[in-house]
Amino acid sequence: GFVRQPFWLFSHLFAASVILSFIALGFWQLDRLGERRQTNDLIESRTAETLVIEEGPQSADGTELDYQAVEAEVRFVEPDLVRVANRTRNGVAGEHVVAVVELADGSALAVNRGFVPLGLTDTIDSVPSDPVIVTGWLRATVERGRFGARDLGTGDLLPRFNTDAVAARLGRDLPPVWLQLATVDGVTTGPSGLPEALDLPPLDDGPHLGYAAQWFIFAGLGVLFYGLLLRRRARGHRSTVTVLEGEPAEAPASGPAAGDAEIADLAQIEREIVQQDYETAVCASQEGELLLRKDGGRDYVEFTDEEVELFRDAILTHNHPSGNSFSKEDIRLMLDAQMAEMRAVTRQWIHRMRPDK
Repeated sequence: GFVRQPFWLFSHLFAASVILSFIALGFWQLDRLGERRQTNDLIESRTAETLVIEEGPQSADGTELDYQAVEAEVRFVEPDLVRVANRTRNGVAGEHVVAVVELADGSALAVNRGFVPLGLTDTIDSVPSDPVIVTGWLRATVERGRFGARDLGTGDLLPRFNTDAVAARLGRDLPPVWLQLATVDGVTTGPSGLPEALDLPPLDDGPHLGYAAQWFIFAGLGVLFYGLLLRRRARGHRSTVTVLEGEPAEAPASGPAAGDAEIADLAQIEREIVQQDYETAVCASQEGELLLRKDGGRDYVEFTDEEVELFRDAILTHNHPSGNSFSKEDIRLMLDAQMAEMRAVTRQWIHRMRPDK
């Protein structure tokens, strides 16, 4: 059948690839939902108890300390060493202010003081020169991904919070974790309110479950609509037609498809329209009732959807000034409209087409 034709084989492959992509995207969102829930559990467990640290955190890559709530007595040695560029907060573009502190044992630790909107980077609060008590949570150093921006190793802007990049600007070693600052001596922000202290990520499922449902719905709709398309096309192919041998135009227009009165009416109309240099289509019921007469152009007549509905189980005749037999468009219209018979008249021939029973 038509489903094995090259065009339809390509269509099946394309439709299957799109539907499978939707399904894969749905499962990807479910995976992200699982990862988010694991992260939420991790944050809850590691922020439930605050660790007091007096020396630099010991970690291979920082992941085992990620989101750990901490408290420490520190002294700021670099209150505004570098900035992490291209940050946003509540839809506002800005930067994160990176400082460096010393712990009680003299080891250094990078600190994210918070967010500063662009244009306000010179109005941030100063830090105390004396030792202070800070609270916050540790975060693992951020490595460059496959498509991330590269750090040039110089300048005061970083593409991400990478402790090695901060250490290179500082000139001393740093652990692979940094402190996200929450309070300084119990105060969240200074008089100017800048930098703005950052919050922990919200402990919810995010949009992933909704996105997964959308992708699965798209996949289901794809299967439904493509199945309906194949069903409609299959019906059209099952409704094959027989194109009868053309009759000479002088021959009587008779046949078993309709009663004598109807045939006589169409025969008279065909004798009229065959002389025209433009097409005219006439539709009649099998009982002889005239349903439609419409003029067109040199080689076409256009029909509305409502007019095509009239053709079902009816007889449609039209003239072909070009002298040709049925066109592909004629055959397609015959099948789609499920006509009882289609006729095309020229000066030499009367062509007739009926569906196979």
